[in-house]
Amino acid sequence: MSWEKWKEANLEHAKELENEWREKHSEYLREYQRLYKLRNREKLLMQKKTYYHNTKSKWNVYDRLRNKLDKKRIEYNILYQSDYKKRNKERLAERERDRVRKNRIMVLSHYGGSPPKCSCCGESTLDFLTLDHLKDRRSCNMTEIAERFSAYGSALYRRIIKLGFPEEYRILCYNCNAARSLPKNQGRCPHEVNKLCQRTQEL
Repeated sequence: MSWEKWKEANLEHAKELENEWREKHSEYLREYQRLYKLRNREKLLMQKKTYYHNTKSKWNVYDRLRNKLDKKRIEYNILYQSDYKKRNKERLAERERDRVRKNRIMVLSHYGGSPPKCSCCGESTLDFLTLDHLKDRRSCNMTEIAERFSAYGSALYRRIIKLGFPEEYRILCYNCNAARSLPKNQGRCPHEVNKLCQRTQEL
């Protein structure tokens, strides 16, 4: 009995034997396929071109149908997402607030310690703390201003986390941060001025 006839009569057992042989000779098969592709490169390319030419019209019809289905799927996803947001408006808003709160605490703890506090006056109430740029806006060019000062709020926290907490920020309370921006203080907080005065008096 030939191998082909025996294979037809014992199909499952023949498949098991083939799989075992392929596992034992996997390296040999890979090398054989690599050499075959190198020796018959032109022949394989012609086969691909012929196959593409013979089935081009069929694949064009398939592509048109797929594009129509993709458009319908996109429209459905847009409608579904808008409807989902309407039905879960409060839950999504609460999840967004939690995410912003966690990012804010993460950033404040990184720059202000644990628990975070103002680097100027030592204020530690979270609601009073904010981020301050160490580099003054007036000393930056337009590109740096667009990169450093365009983001604020939750977007700024995401940017800082994404960049790996760059060393260009510090934690200040709102009083110290606002006092530095007043023209008469020339970028210094009154706390710093008072500390300098005390040091000069002690000397």
